[in-house]
Amino acid sequence: MDDIKYSIIIPCYNSSDTIKRALDSVTQQTYKGRFEVLVVDDCSKDNSQDVIKDYISKTKVCVRLICNEVNCGPGVSRNRAIMQARGSYFAFMDSDDYVDSSLLQKVDDKINSTNAEIIYFGIRQIFGKKVIETHCHPRSSKEDYMALATGSLCMFVSAAFLWNRIELPPISNSEDIAVIPILMSRAKHIDTLEDCLYNYIYYSTSTSSKRSPMVAQNFLTSWRYTLKHIDIIKNHVAIECHGIKTVLFGATLNALKADVDNETIRGYWDVFEKDFPNWYQNKYIASLPTKKRFFLYCVHKNNLWALKLYTKAHDFALKYL
Repeated sequence: MDDIKYSIIIPCYNSSDTIKRALDSVTQQTYKGRFEVLVVDDCSKDNSQDVIKDYISKTKVCVRLICNEVNCGPGVSRNRAIMQARGSYFAFMDSDDYVDSSLLQKVDDKINSTNAEIIYFGIRQIFGKKVIETHCHPRSSKEDYMALATGSLCMFVSAAFLWNRIELPPISNSEDIAVIPILMSRAKHIDTLEDCLYNYIYYSTSTSSKRSPMVAQNFLTSWRYTLKHIDIIKNHVAIECHGIKTVLFGATLNALKADVDNETIRGYWDVFEKDFPNWYQNKYIASLPTKKRFFLYCVHKNNLWALKLYTKAHDFALKYL
């Protein structure tokens, strides 16, 4: 029987310049227990596979390479790794990011002391020379975690059994946010580490930065997946907030960036409001960041003119960070 406790899953596409740094950060962990690293190459056109194979030949850590036969995207790539993972807990990374060397040890200490099934930690966002640290603080209830959860699998470690019969949807963005509330609804205990243990590198060429109507559509696909796999009645307030962030903010913002027409955008809102007509009364809106609350106020008031100004300001801020 395998005694591997952690499986670290890294989808990779054209990452020959960054994958070694990512692998260094996980193979140089201070944690002394057994863990494995699964890298899924998604038909890279550069020499990513050669870099990974060379790395495997030199490291003492269990690093496995899985090669997709066709380009599938990050969701399907992660699904393949999940099917082959042997750990009791899963951690996720992107191939152009890196983690602190103490990540697994601190997570392991928390699991051993609390029996938590999901452990959140802080993130360090790196925009060129500018670094923004967002520390993670405990919530008072599971509903709070579900409503206010981050949209990235990379910011927590989760017990493997929570993934039973869950697959990430086959989309190129927002696949994370489709499954996070489902995982949380299954967990009995969620805990946090305040430390910033994950380092996210912002690239203007990343999928999440693309200006395409498909990016907005993927937010909607993600939302539909969540609704299909979760008990809406039992988790109504939290799921409503998740939908507010996914559809009314995420899909709308990316549609505006891609110059999607007003009628289509209002169509997003109409579909959401059929299921959640009183969404603006959701108690968690008050806990969202000020800029996001302003955006949602404009949606509530049907003020697309103000939303377009917000979108331009948002793009300007990212460009000059």
